[in-house]
Amino acid sequence: MPERGSAVAKAVEEVWDDLQIVEDHAGLAFIKRKPQVAAKLAAFTDDEVLKAIHEARGGGALERPVKRVELEALLARRKAMGTTFR
Repeated sequence: MPERGSAVAKAVEEVWDDLQIVEDHAGLAFIKRKPQVAAKLAAFTDDEVLKAIHEARGGGALERPVKRVELEALLARRKAMGTTFR
């Protein structure tokens, strides 16, 4: 019986043309609106699929996009300063 990790990797590979642009849960949900993608990935959780996509790109540490990091830093700063920051 094949390992679950290799099964999800195979499924991701089979629909890679669609999945290569996916970066997060929202992107995956959008791409899964395509019936052939949804059918291939139906047996796996979104987290399993996202992990397989990340590994297909070459693995490494999971990183947040730079814009996300900048936004989080700005929002954290705003919270620290209270509502007077504009």
